[in-house]
Amino acid sequence: MRSAKAVAPSKHGDAQIVETKSHGAGSASAVAHHGGHFTSSSAPSNGHGNGHAKQGTKAKKSSHGPQRFLKAALKSPRQIGSVIPSSPFLGKAMVRLIDLPAAKTVVEYGPGTGSITKVLLKHLAPGAKFFAIELNDTMAHSFAHNFPNVKLYHRSIADIEAICVAEGLAPKNSVDVIISGIPWAVLPEALQTTLLAAAVRALRPGGVMLTYGYHGGLLLKAGRNFAKTLPKHFSHVTRSAPIWLNVPPAFVYRCEK
Repeated sequence: MRSAKAVAPSKHGDAQIVETKSHGAGSASAVAHHGGHFTSSSAPSNGHGNGHAKQGTKAKKSSHGPQRFLKAALKSPRQIGSVIPSSPFLGKAMVRLIDLPAAKTVVEYGPGTGSITKVLLKHLAPGAKFFAIELNDTMAHSFAHNFPNVKLYHRSIADIEAICVAEGLAPKNSVDVIISGIPWAVLPEALQTTLLAAAVRALRPGGVMLTYGYHGGLLLKAGRNFAKTLPKHFSHVTRSAPIWLNVPPAFVYRCEK
C-alpha cells in the first residue's frame, strides 16, 4: 500500500519519521485540549445509537458550520489551528492509513464541527465503540448539534484515561485508534508532552494515532519541532503524501505505539 522514504533526521533511538506514498488522492481544522464533562443528551453509551456504524453521519445544516468555526478559530487560535474546517479529502486520506473496520474502540480528538467524524462513521464496524473529546465550547455545541447520536466529552484530552474508565474500558492499553484534530504545533512543548504521553498510555500495544499538519507549517520552527517530538513517544511514525485537495494542503502523521 505504501512506499516510504526518510524525510527529516528526527530520531529517537532508531525511530524516525518517514514519508509514505499511498495510492489515490487523498486533505483541515484542529482543536487543542488542555475540562467539564459534556455529552449530547441523546447520546447512547456506545456512541452509535443502535450500534450501526452510519448512525449520525448526516450533519444538520444550520449555523453550526463554517461561519461558526471561523468565529471560534479567531477567538481561540490555540484551540483551533485553522480557520477552515477539515475537508472530506483529509478524512478519506486518514481512513486509508488504518484498518478502521477492524477497530473495536476509536476516539476522535478535537472533532470540531465533525467533517472528519462524518467520514469515520461510514467506516466503523457495527458495534464499535466511538466517542469524541472536544474542549472548545463553541465547537462542542456545534458537534453535538450536528451529531446528536455520537457521544461527546466536553473535556481535555489529558483526561483520556478517566474518560476510558467512564466508557467501561481499562484506563490504559484499551484504545485501538485515536484520530486527532489537535493543532499540536501551536501548543507549548510541556503541554505537547503531557497530551501525547496520555494518548500513548491509552492506546493498546500496536494501536495507532493519526494526526495531521499543513505543509506550510513544516517551514516553521514549531512544526519542525513537533515532527521531532513524535518519535520520542511512538515506536514508528510515518508521514503521508501531500493531500493537495485539502485547503490548505495537508499531510497525515501515522503514529504507532
